Order: sequence, then C-alpha cells, then structure tokens
Amino acid sequence: MSTITEPTMAAPGVHIPPEQPTVQHNVGDLERVVSLVLGGVAALGALSSLGRRRPLRALLLMALGGDMLYRGTTGYSPLYNALGVTSDDATFASNPLSRAISFKESITIMKSPSELYGFWRDFRNLPSVMTCLERVDLIDGTRSHWVAKGPGRVSVEWDAEIVQDEPGEIISWRSLEGSEVYNRGSVRFEPATAGRGTVISVQLTYRPPAGLIGAAIVRLMGCSPAQVIKEDLRHLKQQMETGETPTTEGQPRGACW
Repeated sequence: MSTITEPTMAAPGVHIPPEQPTVQHNVGDLERVVSLVLGGVAALGALSSLGRRRPLRALLLMALGGDMLYRGTTGYSPLYNALGVTSDDATFASNPLSRAISFKESITIMKSPSELYGFWRDFRNLPSVMTCLERVDLIDGTRSHWVAKGPGRVSVEWDAEIVQDEPGEIISWRSLEGSEVYNRGSVRFEPATAGRGTVISVQLTYRPPAGLIGAAIVRLMGCSPAQVIKEDLRHLKQQMETGETPTTEGQPRGACW
C-alpha cells in the first residue's frame, strides 16, 4: 500500500520562508583553481596599473579579476549560465572548438627536416626546450601523457594521441576525451628555400583552463601563449644548431595559458 505525504501547512500566523534556489556549479574544479590564481594576479596587475597611471587597464583587470575570483570561490559563472555552458561541459564536448584559441608560429632552423622530425617525434625531448612542459610520458606508439605548468604553476595534465604521422613532414595530435585541457595541433617540417635549413610551423588550438576571460587577463598582463611558443621555438633552434640546452632559470616567464 502506497503512502501519500500531504504538504506541510503552516499554522495560522506562522510565516514559512520560501525555499532558496540552489546555485548550480557550472565551473569545473580545475577551472576554479586557475580562476582563483588568475583573479589574484589580475588584482595585483590592477594595482600596478594604477601606480603607472593606466586607469583604463586597471579597471579592466579589476572587472575581469573580480569575475575570476567569483567563479573560483562559488563555482558559478553568470556568463556561462547565460551561454548555456554547464560543469559537465556537454556543450564543449559536442563542439570542442567552442571557447577555444588558435594560433600559428614558425621558425627556420639550420637542420634537415628528418633531424628535426626525429627530435620532435620523441615527445620526451620537448620539455628540454618548452618552458611550460614538465614532462611527457609515452604510453604506446601513438599515445602519450603530458604534464604542464598552468597559471600560478598549477599543474595540468592530459593524454594525447597522434592522428597523422608522416616522417620528415608532419605530426598532428589531439587530446583524448576526459583530458583537463582540450588541445589539438600539428607541426610541419618544410625545406627552406635555397637549402637554408627547415621551416618548422606549429599550429595549436586549445581551450584555456580558465576560459576566455582568463586568457584575456593573461594578454592584459603582457603575456600570451603564442609568445611562449615563439620563445620555445627559439630554444629549439638554439639546441639543434649549437647543441646547447637553453635554460630559463632566473628569467621572467610568460603565461603558459
């Protein structure tokens, strides 16, 4: 026999406050941590801008930093709510390029395409020239596990797989489902004119761990991932042409994301 529960009735003269709506989290754990870090960075940048008499930049940093601190503290972003973005990222899963950033950088190195391809194809070599990479572990012939430094040196990890591999010409990859940072990219190795080495072109599309607002803060602070990749390619050129492993100890770093 089923039991029917009658709704509770208030006694005459007794006021029962309405139920408070539950705030749903639409910001993932990693993004919350990175948002808090970037919010603090933006606040410091705003103070610095005021000291340098750059009020507009200070206001922008305060506004963006406030949004970062709010979403990091509460796990809720009003902007994401307006856009229909949820914490499970169903929208992003169906369209990985939404909220993503793309860029391309190139450099000419006085080495053959096959030599440069061989160095890059063993991904374990890349942390020696890439500022933000901590390590790369090979899983099998096509899959690998990546660990990188995000804003505030927060570590982010993902698994990637090779989707195109043509020796001496191109390597393309993409992150696997469930990775903390969605990314996909390619590196091409093309002979330079007049036998002057090889043109390496890196194209990368990724989703910033703190969203597009976090990426805007990074740019306002005078850094950009594209600039970091450009510097990393210079490190690669130095190592391949001179045999010297570049070091960034004691040098200012750009933002990795």
